[in-house]
Amino acid sequence: MLIVASSLALPSCDEVEEPVLETGQSSLVGAEPESGWEGVGALTAVVPGFGYMGAFCTGTLIHPRWVLTAAHCLAGTDEVDIKPKMAKFFVGENANSLWPGSLPEKGEFYQADAFFLNPKYNPAWGSHDIALMRLAEPAYDVAPFQYSNFPMDKSFPGKQAFYVGYGVSDGIKQSGGGVKRSGYIKIWNYDKTTYVSDFAGTGVCFGDSGGPGFFDFAGTWMVIGVNSSVWSQSGDPCTGASIHTRVDPYADWIAETIKEKTTTCQADPGLCWCPQACGADGLCHNAECQTWTCEQTWECYADCPASDTGCRTDCYLRLAPDFTNGFHDITWCAMQKCSGKNDNIVLCAQAYCGQYIDACNDTPEGTETCEGIEECKATCDFEEPQCSADCFLTGTAVAQEQSATLSSCFELKCGSGVVNTFQDGCGWQQCAYFLETCFPPADCSVLGGTCPDASACWFSPTGKTGCFPSDDLAEGEPCPMVPLATRPCADGLQCVQFGSDTVCKKVCAVSGSCGKGNECRKPFEIPGLTGYGVCACKDSDKDGFCAVDECDDDHADSFPGAKELCGDERDNDCNGKSDEGCPPLEEEEVDIAKGEPDGTASGNRSAGCSAPLLPSFPEASVALFILVLLALVPGGLQRRAHRP
Repeated sequence: MLIVASSLALPSCDEVEEPVLETGQSSLVGAEPESGWEGVGALTAVVPGFGYMGAFCTGTLIHPRWVLTAAHCLAGTDEVDIKPKMAKFFVGENANSLWPGSLPEKGEFYQADAFFLNPKYNPAWGSHDIALMRLAEPAYDVAPFQYSNFPMDKSFPGKQAFYVGYGVSDGIKQSGGGVKRSGYIKIWNYDKTTYVSDFAGTGVCFGDSGGPGFFDFAGTWMVIGVNSSVWSQSGDPCTGASIHTRVDPYADWIAETIKEKTTTCQADPGLCWCPQACGADGLCHNAECQTWTCEQTWECYADCPASDTGCRTDCYLRLAPDFTNGFHDITWCAMQKCSGKNDNIVLCAQAYCGQYIDACNDTPEGTETCEGIEECKATCDFEEPQCSADCFLTGTAVAQEQSATLSSCFELKCGSGVVNTFQDGCGWQQCAYFLETCFPPADCSVLGGTCPDASACWFSPTGKTGCFPSDDLAEGEPCPMVPLATRPCADGLQCVQFGSDTVCKKVCAVSGSCGKGNECRKPFEIPGLTGYGVCACKDSDKDGFCAVDECDDDHADSFPGAKELCGDERDNDCNGKSDEGCPPLEEEEVDIAKGEPDGTASGNRSAGCSAPLLPSFPEASVALFILVLLALVPGGLQRRAHRP
């Protein structure tokens, strides 16, 4: 069974299935995370209407404008036809998006402008599987690698090659891709155009396609192979043999292509996305083309024939960044509402996503921040989407983008586009980054006095302080200890449990701020918070009773209503009496010779109370006293010495 190691399966523009994104934390089966080898990057795709889709193959920069990869990565399939305008070369450690459609948090992208597959490439057999991707602008900040023109010979089998890629870590589930990893794999055999390696704890897998096999030639690492396919007789396709296209037989073709096909936009007017993108340096600065509004882009998109991916790609790539999220709202809505209902995403969107199309229309830019938009939306009835759309239009272009991104995250992660700013909700667990972009941390004081009315300062899950909506319960008032849409207590207070009650208490950092008779109790009872407590009455013995409410704050067994303890001569139950209820003292006599009581000596208490039988004397006096007593008992000493 020959399995071609291509990892991307994207829907066409008219399909409405949710795109599958790889968001795992590993790649290259059995390999280690890799932060170096910068010239090895991921081939990534942007799909019209869905945005950034992540990595689908790996490639190697061998010239400032040229990336070496596998032909099957760029050839496309019947389901997905990857166009140069849709492809970018990503340089970074993690090519996964923060959430579907968004870009990775870190890394650089270099736009592709042309694909060149080897003329002999045969997709049916997978032979001559090697290609070049030309970049629209040179990646001058990234050092390219050399490729080998040294013929492979009998000295290679048995030696290790080094691999870097963004492929999956689980070949059965096809999961874990998008993260850069590396590892050594031994060369097993070779023929005229390929060589084979065998899995031995490390192997290439889906998504590593097009990636390099490096070999150390006297201290210089050169690319000797391009990952092409995997072969296995087991259930896991990535734990068998790997087939790599040798680079040396194609070295002349690579050099000639780079020489002949490196051109300028003046020589090829159709090279750039729009005429104004062609710069005096002969390069395409395609960002100059991204000027269309959401409305202009949607009108262009809707006019394209249903099956014309190229047309829709051209429309989508003209969209200005500030309007990206508004456009995505339409396409994501269509994806969720139209699955199985309509084959034409445009007609479906017009029927089911009118509010997003209306919001996409050209309107004067508002002045509100993202926070202002969301506060406005919070007053709207959930059943009246037009109200939310009107609030959305009150914001600036940047604010609208932030608001749309935040709503989309809540929709995807929490099942509802309604934004909830309470720190314990799903949004703070799943969309904290976008929440703090829309609601910038106030850097307020949890001690109070820095938040406006009807809000209270507290910590978000990221550890930053913000002003959250509050029910303004006063100090001492009962409060619920359950997740709510707002904080129950007023600014500077926290709901805590004292005994069987939960009440609002003043937050403190030092005892001096709590007033006479009170102290700042630490550590705080919420995990992760240090340095803060709540003001409460002093309770030195930690028995749960305030010092002002009990008779003895130095002993935890003394408080109002406590059980009276016999013999400690203290007022345990705080009723003004000591040892009440204890049995009275009784007289006892002692048989001095036997050292046993006869019930007549004084000083012994009955049940539960005890006292010493002899008075306390210095050690020497005690010895003398005993000798005197023994002298008064004839034969006493002798009888004791011979007792069985």
